[in-house]
Amino acid sequence: MKNCAIFRRGVAIFVITLVLLNLTSCATTPKRDNSKSDIETVKISVWASEQKKSLMEDFLREFAEQRKDEINLEFTVSVQGEDSCGTQVMSDVKGAADIFCFADDQLNELKNGDALLDLADKKDTLLERFGGEFCVASEAVMREGHMYACPETSGNGYFLYYNKKYFEEKDVEKLDDILKIAAENEKLFSMDIENGWYLYSFFKGAGFNVFADALNGKNLCDWNSTDKEYKGTDVLNALLKITGSEGFVNWDDKEFLRGVREGEVIAGVSGPWNAGIMEEEWGEDYGAAKLPTYTLKGKQIQMCSFTGFKLLGINANTKYPELCMDIVDYITIEKNQIREFETTGEIPANIKARDQEEIDNSVVARALADQSEFSYIQNINNPYWEASRKMGVIIAGGNRDDKDLQEVLDNMVRDTCAYVKE
Repeated sequence: MKNCAIFRRGVAIFVITLVLLNLTSCATTPKRDNSKSDIETVKISVWASEQKKSLMEDFLREFAEQRKDEINLEFTVSVQGEDSCGTQVMSDVKGAADIFCFADDQLNELKNGDALLDLADKKDTLLERFGGEFCVASEAVMREGHMYACPETSGNGYFLYYNKKYFEEKDVEKLDDILKIAAENEKLFSMDIENGWYLYSFFKGAGFNVFADALNGKNLCDWNSTDKEYKGTDVLNALLKITGSEGFVNWDDKEFLRGVREGEVIAGVSGPWNAGIMEEEWGEDYGAAKLPTYTLKGKQIQMCSFTGFKLLGINANTKYPELCMDIVDYITIEKNQIREFETTGEIPANIKARDQEEIDNSVVARALADQSEFSYIQNINNPYWEASRKMGVIIAGGNRDDKDLQEVLDNMVRDTCAYVKE
């Protein structure tokens, strides 16, 4: 009996021990389940164009999901045009977004204003996907051996969109024919003459130049010249004839797209970022081509264009430089560059993505390729944009005040070449 009592006590002790072990185990389980409560919450802000806002949000959601075991990523994507991003950033660098999209002509200003993070840690990895250290893309982002932004899209230029319902291929070779057909159909050809980015095409085609001096950054411009084959005033007179046509309208990008949607616009000058919308609106009638020629003193002059890259920059003041670099890296991998093309029509900067047959054979890619012979990297600093806008307003308005055109040009060149420390 004594042995039985001992046995029963032993069993009881064993059972109690098991219960206690089980309770201890249960008590520690919530700690493992709640381990994510220690994950840091990180807030990132991004500026992107209206066309890319949704896509950028998708990229960030996917990135956040991939890193959910490391961080809790919260993000906001706000609309900011790439053409004016640099100005907005420089107005309040510390208050600007952590990551922002901008056109390559703004890089010098942003770099010199200490607004851009040096991407040294990812330079080799990133440049490899765009063609290496000595590729064309590197010229847009490298300064003195340092990389200050990441190429996002290439072919940041412009060309002619046209509706095949109204035009044959031969009809879009000359601007005169485009304007005539538009007027005959009570429709419009749209181009933003007030924007120096587009206004440049007429002057460059006629042999005039504007660019920033590599030594001091000061713009040099000869648009008011009177000793070339054509005078600057000859170009302005040709422009006044164009803007006075019944088939012409001076609309910016937003109004251009509205006109397309409402059936008013059947041709216009814009860039690859609108390709998706144009194809959606015109369907099988969607067409694109190099810029046409225009009439200058009885001769046909090929319209030229700027070309370049759209870039992703990281704010030098961001609290999370490494994380931002990882995000930029994710946005520009091959599959996401292809998605960006499919969404916006913009040509990838990533060379593997760009070599995809779908992209290489696209309407936009062909138009950009045909225009490339007459395209030039935009290397111009800030004063030009406002100076050319003022002149563009006068010309687009038909020079209602009958201003002396040589004086208009002299003022434009003076303001363009004014030295402004970047």
